[in-house]
Amino acid sequence: KQRKHERVQAARIEEMTKDAHMIQLRQEIQTIESLNNVSGLLAMSKFLDRMQPKSVVRLFTKTCQVIKSENQRQRMSPNLELIDYKQEEGMKEMVKFIGDNWAFGALGIDSTTSNRDRIQILEAMLSIGLKNTKILGETCNLIMADSINNVEAVTQILNILAKFKYSLSQELEGEKLEEVKGQFGGVTPDEMLLQKCAQIMKKEPVIKPHVSCLMIWNLYAIGYRSDRELIDKLSKSLVSNLQLLSPQELVSCFKAFAYFGYVPEEARSGLIVQAIRSSDKLDFKSLAEICESHALICERQGYFPDKTLLTVVRNLIVKHNREDKLGKLVYKASSMFNDEVQLTHQMELMIAHRDRLSAIEDSNYLLPKQVAQFMNAFALSEYYDFELYQVLEQCLVQQMDLATGPQLVQVFGAHQRLTLNM
Repeated sequence: KQRKHERVQAARIEEMTKDAHMIQLRQEIQTIESLNNVSGLLAMSKFLDRMQPKSVVRLFTKTCQVIKSENQRQRMSPNLELIDYKQEEGMKEMVKFIGDNWAFGALGIDSTTSNRDRIQILEAMLSIGLKNTKILGETCNLIMADSINNVEAVTQILNILAKFKYSLSQELEGEKLEEVKGQFGGVTPDEMLLQKCAQIMKKEPVIKPHVSCLMIWNLYAIGYRSDRELIDKLSKSLVSNLQLLSPQELVSCFKAFAYFGYVPEEARSGLIVQAIRSSDKLDFKSLAEICESHALICERQGYFPDKTLLTVVRNLIVKHNREDKLGKLVYKASSMFNDEVQLTHQMELMIAHRDRLSAIEDSNYLLPKQVAQFMNAFALSEYYDFELYQVLEQCLVQQMDLATGPQLVQVFGAHQRLTLNM
């Protein structure tokens, strides 16, 4: 009876403690949500050691959100002084507390902090460019220790590490790095992390297409292309639901496979079909990336270029030119070289439109980079069409002052191949 009574009492105390924690959490979250200025949020860093883990997560993410908005407002107002909130004492205290408790303690693996909470903190850091090597390094250690082994969480964390350009090996330079490599048979810490991530992915029976696509981009961004077994598994997951991919995901897959120098045939043909189906929804920037990546894949793996894809893209480019949607500075090369006055006038127009052309990079215009990519792609694929090349070169001449040296060299090489073919 005594033991039963003690168990009942313990359960009652535990329930009351949970209720008290929930009340505390609710009050803390309400206080955080009521604050909408950086100074007020940073002032709460004095009470971090008394706060619930979920409240710490929300306080940090809300602070980063407000800092990002404030920085954008300051950049738009040239009269305002740009304040580096990352150097504020309250922000430093917050980051130090999170770093000290990331693996063990208030936010550690034994706390109520979930993988989603950790990812929210990492995303908040990324949003304001706060690269804290201690937090990032501890995150890598948690993955390698199998404390974080969920496929989606691992994929998202790798994506954040790639965007930060974070490297474990860079933290261990010189003799220390060589010592670690010696202990693990010449394998670097970065390679160990990627091998562990690959192991987690391979164990998963079914991977969602969006997760596979993001993981493929991660491998490309980090520079890991030696595990063909993993690439095959991710490709198989992609092929099952290619229609679910967004235009940006489609472009990412093409770029990654071009970098790998390897793509399973089923995935290659599926991606091409999906690109053709989505061609009318893609802008020129995406189409240029797809065409160039497709040409590089074919060149490296010995495939014949898909003429249907190239013809569809060719028709879109020529059609837009005929509708005069590629720019307002169309003129003939012959008149340009015969009339010095007209040449001077055209140069003045190009200089006057420099800012306008720079501002439309994200819209559906053909900029020098896309012209270079298209010409390189069509030349590598031995797809020679005089009208197409004329349109592309005309677009480049209109915006010559915006082109870089490598882009001009790429265009010149493609032009040379066209000339030799003709």
